[in-house]
Amino acid sequence: MFVVLLMLAHLMRHISPNSGWKERLEQLLEKYPSVPLAGMGFTENWNAHPVWTGKG
Repeated sequence: MFVVLLMLAHLMRHISPNSGWKERLEQLLEKYPSVPLAGMGFTENWNAHPVWTGKG
């Protein structure tokens, strides 16, 4: 799931750079901290990934 979300983040940056999609996803994940992110392929400090931050 994490790899798919990275691809979506990359596409959204190019298709709709002013979209709040990433921020809304981060808020959703913060709202449900019991969701097992590791099981979906999220790494530790996933939101610092270069693709996620727009630096990669």
